[in-house]
Amino acid sequence: MSCFVKSFATSLVTACLLASPLVQASVEQLETDLSELFAHGELSIGKVSESSRASRVVAENIVFEGREGERVLVERYVVNGDYEAPDDVQLENMRIEDTLTGKPLLSIESLILDEPGMAVITEKTWQDPSFELAQFAIDGLVVSLDSDVADEVWQTLSLDQGAGQLTIESIQGKSLSASAIGELEFTNMAMQGNNIDELGDVSLIVGRFRAEDVQGLQQEELEQVGAMSLERLTVESDTLAASLALLSMDGDLNDGAASVQVESLELDLNRMIALAPPEERTQMRMVANVLTDGTGLLGIDVDFLARWEEQASQSLLGGDGQIALRDALGLRLNVELPLVLPEGVTPVDVLSDRVPLEDATLLGGEAILTLNDHGLVNRLVTLAATLEGVTEEQVLDVARTQARGYGMVFGPEVEAVLMGGMALLEGRASQLIMSIVLPAESRLDTYADDPLGLPELLSLEVETR
Repeated sequence: MSCFVKSFATSLVTACLLASPLVQASVEQLETDLSELFAHGELSIGKVSESSRASRVVAENIVFEGREGERVLVERYVVNGDYEAPDDVQLENMRIEDTLTGKPLLSIESLILDEPGMAVITEKTWQDPSFELAQFAIDGLVVSLDSDVADEVWQTLSLDQGAGQLTIESIQGKSLSASAIGELEFTNMAMQGNNIDELGDVSLIVGRFRAEDVQGLQQEELEQVGAMSLERLTVESDTLAASLALLSMDGDLNDGAASVQVESLELDLNRMIALAPPEERTQMRMVANVLTDGTGLLGIDVDFLARWEEQASQSLLGGDGQIALRDALGLRLNVELPLVLPEGVTPVDVLSDRVPLEDATLLGGEAILTLNDHGLVNRLVTLAATLEGVTEEQVLDVARTQARGYGMVFGPEVEAVLMGGMALLEGRASQLIMSIVLPAESRLDTYADDPLGLPELLSLEVETR
């Protein structure tokens, strides 16, 4: 996601600012500097004026015709306050057009830079590592999806560039530089796209998107997002119909915790089946009926918290997470891992994937996996019986025989897990709890190297309720 934030924010702001005319304290100097700035094309200015009482310099009706076919139009460009340290710089009714195709590429009703530190922000200024745009606001943004402004975003998302239009009611940002973003917030974003890779025609609406403390934009291996939230998402395409109430992520690991929350992700399976090729619909409908108990609407909720604590002689990594498929299945995981990390490695390095956990020495630890059946397991038995043309009892007999057979091959721990699953299949239980205790001292890479040997290395208890 940080890649998307980086590409969109830097592409948009750079396009806007590079299209802005240079303003100086006097009318004469303004006209001279404008001519120098836009020397690679033709520039016309309807009127330039200044007001010493209001400390304001205004350029009106600016038209720039570039040699590569671009046309930039700005109705008003205003610098308020001291030119050397403006209170703000404002652009009103800005448009970028492609004169070769006649297509509008980008338009903005209003762009305001609060205390930008200078009246002119050029491409050279933007690439300066020490430059930071303190605060900006954009209202009424419209971007063509087949424009150069959108091209970098498509490349970042690994999608073929499509056609259509993106509109955003308002954008606000703070502390924007070439390498970081302090805050960035979009409000009421809507996209109508055509031929968007495998999605086909797409309609997307986002009520609010916010990102905070985005770092490492010029170094992919160092990219991280302090916090991010996405609210009121609706997307429909030739293959997908979904909505999301909330996606929230806290990625700031320095406070000892990080979290991800997904609230009310809903997939309209009935609509997606109707959009699928006719030969695929029967199988898709069977799967949908099993997952949703016939409603055709699959709801998903996710909540996960990772935490760490650095102690004198060891570190403690933990996590609590749950995934719920409404009216189907619930999965909960609780993990506590005391460990010793290699010299110079911190828990933050591990949780941010900069250093693999395989190099750590585990000092025991425990993981508890809880499976709650909310109707899915019984529906799977019914589906299997229907597909095989046998009774449900026959399906259970085969499953029971296979569970015992695998237990004889892989040991009593595996058999305990499989027989616990049988209790769910038979309806004798609705909850399966697996408690795993690791040995007092071990290396995680030993488990990865010999997964079939895990039952002998771990202490496993299985309980059904």
